[in-house]
Order: sequence, then C-alpha cells, then structure tokens
Amino acid sequence: MSARLARRRAAFVAVLIAVAVTSLARPAAAKLCGDAVDGHDVPCACGDVLASSVVLDGDPVTSAICQRDGLIVRAQDNRTAIRLDLHGHTLRGSGAGTGLRILDGGPGGASIVSSDGVATLEHFDDGITARGSDGVSLIQDVRVRDSRGDGVRISGRAFVIRRVVVEEAKRDGFSFTGAGFDVSETRASDCGRFGYSVMGNSGIIGRPGGANLAERNGTAGFNVMGSGHTLEACTARDGRKDGMALLATKLDVRDCDATGNAGDGVAGVGSRWQLSGNRADNNGGDGLTARGPGMVDAGGNRGADNRGGGRQRPAVQCEIGNAPCQP
Repeated sequence: MSARLARRRAAFVAVLIAVAVTSLARPAAAKLCGDAVDGHDVPCACGDVLASSVVLDGDPVTSAICQRDGLIVRAQDNRTAIRLDLHGHTLRGSGAGTGLRILDGGPGGASIVSSDGVATLEHFDDGITARGSDGVSLIQDVRVRDSRGDGVRISGRAFVIRRVVVEEAKRDGFSFTGAGFDVSETRASDCGRFGYSVMGNSGIIGRPGGANLAERNGTAGFNVMGSGHTLEACTARDGRKDGMALLATKLDVRDCDATGNAGDGVAGVGSRWQLSGNRADNNGGDGLTARGPGMVDAGGNRGADNRGGGRQRPAVQCEIGNAPCQP
C-alpha cells in the first residue's frame, strides 16, 4: 500500500470515528410523551415534550443522566391542564438544560406533584421554570439540588408552591414574579445570591404553620420588591450577608425572624408597611430597620445583640419609621 493511500485510509477512519462519537453523544430527537398521547401511553425520556398528564413509573427519564432538559411541558389539549406526578423519582442533569421547562401547562397551568415521597431534580442549569398564566398552578413535594442557575423560577398569577426545598443553587433558590402567588412550607439553603427573590404584587410568603426558611444564602435570605406582599412566619438565618432586604410598598411583615446573619437582620425602605412580632438578633450589622413614610409599628418587634457592622455609630437594634420599636 502506498504511503498516500495509507494516509487517506487513516483520515477516512478518523472521520468515521468522529461521526460515531458525535452520534452517540447527541440526544435522541424529542418526542411527545405522556399517559394519553393519541390514545397511547408513551414513556418519557430525557428532553421529551410532555403533552398529557403522567405518573412517572419506570420511564427512561428517571434512570438516565439528561444531557440537556429533563422534560419540556407543553399541553396539546387546550381543555385540560397537565398533572405531572414525579412519583418520588429523581431526574438527573449534567449541568445544562432545565429539569422541568414548562412552556404551556394547559388551562390555569400545570400541577407538579409527587405522590410517593419527595421527588428530586438535581444538577441542571435551572431546576424548574415556568411563565405566564398557563404555566404552572402548583408545585408540591419536590427537592431541587445543585442548580447552576436558579432552583425554581416562576412568573405567573395565583400559583402555589408548597413543601419545596432548594439546596445549593448557584444563583437564586426561588425566584418569583407575578401576582397573587402563595408560598409556604419551603426552604432555600446555601444558594449563591438570594434564597427567595420576590417581585410583583400581592404575594403571600408564608402562613401560620407554613413557614419559609432561608439559611446560609449569599446576598440575602429574602429579597422582596413590589407591592402588597405579606411575609409571615419567615426565618432568615446564618446568611453570608443580609437576612431580609425589603424594597416595596404596602408590606405586611409578621412574625419573621432574622438571626445570625453576617450583615443586617432586616433592612427595608418603602412606604405603608405594617410590622408586628418580628425579631432580629445577633446579626453582624443592624437588627431591624424599616424606613420611609407610613410605617406602622403594630407591636412585638424587637432586636438584640446586633453588632453594627463596624459602622461609625452604635448598632440599630430595632427601629421603625425612624423611631425605636414599641414594646
């Protein structure tokens, strides 16, 4: 064999190997999946488009490592909202894509639940994303771990987030914007920026017996902007900077606790707030400060052992509307 022919043959073999490797690495083309796709039960694999309600049970997506998205939710029936029951399974990513990318959940939005213990989404870029009035209506009993971006990012109206945990998101644990949403019994831990980033209006963040916990987060445990929100039974502790950073109008802040944060416990600027039963102790900066017109101290707010953060003045322990908190 001539040297020239040998070189051509070697080059041809190299091309074949490259094509084979590329084909193996490329995810299979997405298909429609769900319990009722044109009358058939079609198992869901990584990257598939969930077009009808489903209970995951032995579906390939529950045992694979997804190279991009876990599942894309896009309802095909404009009369029925999708219900995705993760059934206690884990969806695993490879650091890219979105665990559940909800484009259209059907009328009123999709329900994401887990009927057989808490389900897990881990190692995606974002855990769960949705937007619009028909994005998502409910997320419940889900754990999101190690997202390169956000754990749960939702924009919409009147959605409910319950019994959801986000751990080690590199950006925000929870990111909410919209109106009338309800968030309770959740936790955001060890996130890079905010445990909870809240915008929009009229959100309910916490309830009696349904507390939300932010712990060991980066810039703030709770970062709240907008109008008309209620924060109740919220705890921000051991943050690397502030516990709660509030910039809003018409806030109602009740029975919240900011403890052991490196920066301020509760630092807020806005107007027409009512604060009651809140506590800020042992923070590296100020305790509780709420500044702006129309601030109402409804009693029971207190702060102690805050250190002032090296400022050239004594630490503010508890001050609402430029006046010390009332007993």
